[in-house]
Amino acid sequence: MPAATVWILGGCGGSDDPSSEDLPSSLGFDSSTDLGPAYADSSINTSVFRQQSILAIAGGMHAVSYFDELGDVCIEVLSATNARLRSVRVDPPIERRLLADGHCSINLGYSADGRIHFIFGAHGSVPTYGSIRQAALLDLAGPARISGSPWPHRITYPQFYRVRDELQLWFRSDPDSTIQFVRYDPAAAALAVSPVSVLAANGLEMPYMNQLAQLGSHLALSWLYRVPSTDGIVRNEGLYVAVSDDAGLTWKTRGAVALALPIERARMAPEISLPNTVQPLNQTSSCFASDGTLYVSFYAKDSAGVHQIQIARFTTGGAAEVEVVSDNTERYDLSGAGTLSLTLSRPQIVASNSHVHAIYRQAGALVVASRDRAAATPTWSIVRRNFGDLGVWEPSHCRETWDTDRRLLVFIQQVRQGPRDTDRAGGPTTARVFTFHG
Repeated sequence: MPAATVWILGGCGGSDDPSSEDLPSSLGFDSSTDLGPAYADSSINTSVFRQQSILAIAGGMHAVSYFDELGDVCIEVLSATNARLRSVRVDPPIERRLLADGHCSINLGYSADGRIHFIFGAHGSVPTYGSIRQAALLDLAGPARISGSPWPHRITYPQFYRVRDELQLWFRSDPDSTIQFVRYDPAAAALAVSPVSVLAANGLEMPYMNQLAQLGSHLALSWLYRVPSTDGIVRNEGLYVAVSDDAGLTWKTRGAVALALPIERARMAPEISLPNTVQPLNQTSSCFASDGTLYVSFYAKDSAGVHQIQIARFTTGGAAEVEVVSDNTERYDLSGAGTLSLTLSRPQIVASNSHVHAIYRQAGALVVASRDRAAATPTWSIVRRNFGDLGVWEPSHCRETWDTDRRLLVFIQQVRQGPRDTDRAGGPTTARVFTFHG
């Protein structure tokens, strides 16, 4: 398959015609789609909390989720040409006190039996879960509401993955802070009750994972550990990687050493030693290229003491090769409680046969950094896009669409964030979908 590059981006202001700015010759503006007005009083759309805002479903369609102007969960369905087909709200709405929490999330999943799954909640809360058949959702007439029910686990960071034909829900279990996942059972049309515990916590050191890498039933899980702090500085350490060849049933190190579950820190060494003095953020994003090369991003101070987005490249059996991607010049410390409002966002990364791309926000602009995978000299080309005030927006994209036909869908909404995960009042903003073609 040719490595076509198609970007679908949402804007919050500025020019509605992205072709008015210089772009690489391989990219061209196609169309834009406005979604509804969206709630924007806290960092509800950051990538660490919303791994699947946009979801590929059958027939070339996509489902998109966001909190509407009232704070209700809204799910929109777009046609294969990005026309708006259906918009539904979900009952019961999230509690207002949780809506203003910076750990709010809505995540979507799609199972082989044609059901669209949704789960939403906030940090350490009992989330609301439900599912509906795609055909039934499309048959709903006019403004409609669908219902979910409490899911009996207190969790943070839920995220769905379609692993072959199996739908999995990954999350952090609270208050014990272990990383777990459950499988969807099509026969019962329900998520399994008993989770699989993958990463253990000992009460002092807590593992933080984000986006899994997936290639068929081959998975790679990357994470850092949060360690105690007494000086207000955020303390994370290490960059660990474990892999599974059987959709998460068993796990091993990259060196093929079997790991007993749940994995404990004392039983394996980090792939990259990141001491807390370089202040790594508790987030990693990862992806496989089609040849099995693993890319893992991390966010930490470089050799000059400036925070940068960095990407580690792992070949089969090889050591990590680390490259600095961003060109940030603003010095800061990761200090304080709650979700931090940073000049440089957490990134998302994707890879094709020929390139690896990092998508992030820097100084108010959307940035796409790209590197030729075959180039001997690591040179990253950076394209900046100004869509108006993005606030503390962080990217969220559709993994399945990128994996299947090299189209990239990125949801953008202006995001306000107060201190310590509190809201910063203001009116709703329009979520949009911009389409670029290669």
